[in-house]
Amino acid sequence: MYNIAERRELKRICREVRYENNLLDTLTYREYNMTILSIMAVCLLGRIIGKEPYEVGNYYDFNNQYIEEIQVLTSQFPSIKEKLDRLKRVPFLYVKKICEYTRLIDGSYDNILAWAYQYLKYDKEKEVYGSSLKEGKKIGGDSIAPATQFFTEDYMVRYLVNQALSGVFENKKDLCDIRIIDPACGGGNFLIYALDVLYQRFSPYTDSKLSLLKIIVENVLSGYDIDSDLSEIAAISLYLKAISYTAPEFLEIAPSIYTTSLYLDEVGSLRRNSTQNGIVRNVSNGSIYSIQEILKDHFFDVIITNPPFMGKRNMGRELLNFLKDAYPLSKGDLCIAFILRCIELTNTTGIIGIVNQTSWMYLSSYTEIRKQLLEEGKIREVVDLGSNSFYDINGEKTTVALTVLSNKERDSVIKFMNLKMLSLEEKEEALLHGKVNNDVIFNLPASQILKNEGYVFQYSVSASLSSMLRNMQSYKEFATPMQGTSTGDNKLFIDYAWNRINDPDWVLVSKGGGYSKWSGLNHYKVKWGKDAEYIKLHPGSAVRNLKHMNETELVYSDTGTLGLSVRVLKEDQVFIASGPGIRIQLGSKFAHLAYLNSRTASYFLKLLSPKFTIAAGYIGQLPVTTDLILSKQLEKLGQDCLKIKESYLSRKLSNQEYVEPNFRGIKSLEDYVMTSIKNDLHDELQRLEKECAIEMHVQEYLGLSKEDILQIEETVGAPSYKIKTNKKLQWSPIETDKNISRLLNESCQYVSRGKKRYGVEGVLEDLAQTLLIHPEKVYSHIIEQLPHLHEVKQKYIDDLLHKILLMVFNLRGHNFEYHGEISVNEAILGVESKVPFLDKRELESWLMNRFEDIHIKVFYGSPIVKLLKTSNSAVLCSVSELATV
Repeated sequence: MYNIAERRELKRICREVRYENNLLDTLTYREYNMTILSIMAVCLLGRIIGKEPYEVGNYYDFNNQYIEEIQVLTSQFPSIKEKLDRLKRVPFLYVKKICEYTRLIDGSYDNILAWAYQYLKYDKEKEVYGSSLKEGKKIGGDSIAPATQFFTEDYMVRYLVNQALSGVFENKKDLCDIRIIDPACGGGNFLIYALDVLYQRFSPYTDSKLSLLKIIVENVLSGYDIDSDLSEIAAISLYLKAISYTAPEFLEIAPSIYTTSLYLDEVGSLRRNSTQNGIVRNVSNGSIYSIQEILKDHFFDVIITNPPFMGKRNMGRELLNFLKDAYPLSKGDLCIAFILRCIELTNTTGIIGIVNQTSWMYLSSYTEIRKQLLEEGKIREVVDLGSNSFYDINGEKTTVALTVLSNKERDSVIKFMNLKMLSLEEKEEALLHGKVNNDVIFNLPASQILKNEGYVFQYSVSASLSSMLRNMQSYKEFATPMQGTSTGDNKLFIDYAWNRINDPDWVLVSKGGGYSKWSGLNHYKVKWGKDAEYIKLHPGSAVRNLKHMNETELVYSDTGTLGLSVRVLKEDQVFIASGPGIRIQLGSKFAHLAYLNSRTASYFLKLLSPKFTIAAGYIGQLPVTTDLILSKQLEKLGQDCLKIKESYLSRKLSNQEYVEPNFRGIKSLEDYVMTSIKNDLHDELQRLEKECAIEMHVQEYLGLSKEDILQIEETVGAPSYKIKTNKKLQWSPIETDKNISRLLNESCQYVSRGKKRYGVEGVLEDLAQTLLIHPEKVYSHIIEQLPHLHEVKQKYIDDLLHKILLMVFNLRGHNFEYHGEISVNEAILGVESKVPFLDKRELESWLMNRFEDIHIKVFYGSPIVKLLKTSNSAVLCSVSELATV
């Protein structure tokens, strides 16, 4: 299914017809989904055989109009009859939606059933992972399949199949000698495209289309999946694909698709011997085999697969114990176990094309398997796609590579393609049409990678950058990054600062919790007492580096998908494990702050830890020079950036840096809002200019070449001030308003709503990096259209009213301490005394309809005051006093 618009429409339809208990009588979730998919299969067969599309008006109409297709499919797959017998238990509106969708399809029919299956199971997958995350349940049994299935984009399928089969065609000319399997076949996407390639290659040399299709579908291609429903979808889809080459009345074939004889088998094709659970069933004809008969070691010429992804953190005990015993090098990772199993199944010249998570290429857990594959010369090609490679899903498990392995003896030079920085559309274009620039292709001997520490796949690192990590002075020579105290129970010991204003045992703490450079994230307090006395008494805690607390000047976040972010430690603030500290031995803290917040530092950190594990040991290994650390220019730039960030935070609730504005100086709401927006944008513009200067200064002192800098920028991006395109922002005022508004939260602070980019923490920077337009041009465009940005201005008005109302309650500065309760009328009078030009009715409406929602979000779900509505009036009171109201 290559039309993305049609696939998105399919996703929408599947969400509309998904399983609902109150509609479906006694149908189970599985029965319902397979009935929906059987209806879709009938409609698709009608389209494939060229029947004129038409609308259906009722159940009888459906059965009557599609009588031929139903007979063909139920004859070929008897199990479909049972599913279609449940037709009337599906609301007809749903049946009609499915028929209408298939009636309007204008592209390929391949894989529609597989994608529909994925979209229909969304709720089940969400339920499984929800239970795992919220309740700590391990995933096993019938939850394994929905939790580990995510289907392969067509461009990935085509690339891997083409690469694998091209190698086979070099060695084997006779179709009958070729054996291809997908041991985790899902809906059969790989096999369907492989059928297409094989048919196109061999059909010119055969007199019988039917015999050719029968050989390919029954003898050459085979697949296996633990999900019996999905295996059936794969078999039906293969059959439908074969039908597209001939008429159904002439074609009787049984696709070689297998599934377990037991529904709860977790191990599937990883199983090597024929035990009770090693019995498999052909879903096409019901024949039973031992798993050894189907999955023969050293038998297959080609294996192409997207195996299930799951690490040991979520995995149930049964499967985890099996992997530990049977595949110890996998370290409990399901995908790695499949790589090992695929190697066993291929013959001496066999080729494997596999979709895999990239973590195995660099994490220390997988050192042994990297070493083994490199020494044996198995790895032939790696296409590093990174994240943003799928149309429907994102997240850590979608950071993938396409890997081609081979058992054939050859020169062990590995071809790497670095497509991580490309958009999804560019990745698709590059792989489908071979439009890959030479500067992202790297050919490295396996012997060279074996020289890397831990055999990490640092394929794109230049010799000079690699040398810096080995030979330049390390940051630990100038400062000591430290671990912080682990409380053992953050829910018990950590709270929002405003909830603990007058308790001397609770002190301000650096907790981390996000990406923020220079200053920020100071929302929390920790129950500390004297020298962490309370934490020391708690079992499971680990108190670290208390004696160095007074010497510590910097802190950083311990999670860093956007890069390393370092901040100043505030006066009387302590640090804990998630916001650890750095104590400085030489140089100004501002110079250290500037270097560590540079993109260059984040690049080197990513080389040291490709998964961006931000730990004290990795920071200590960053390359640096004495001249850089002692640079007065760098010190001044770092100090300037800190002042700018603190100025920005001083205007934002609910930061510790917040300073109450002079409300009496406000003469016009419009003027105040316009000035506030301009101040925020101007501060950011100044910061971006100085951060660019820091980058250039750091790179100059490290002696980086133009090639080195280009490599850094390809990995972590260039500072937005280096964007050189002449493009101008062409958005209308409505587009500008909408796009900026979505990047602001209720306190008018930047929040990323889309793709997260390295080092981005502001509206101008986000738009500049997204649109590749210099931030000065973005700034000018926004200022020019500012009078027309109604949504943005409304957010700033809401923010102002919120601030004024808190001040009326004597919740001043960042000491949000409650001193009484006020009725709505009193609140209005208090606000009017500060900004008398506000309309009383509009203010009352805002207070009653908007205040509570804004207030709760600004204070992260832990509000300071609550609006109590009564029959005659409303009052505001502190949350702590609600019990007495």
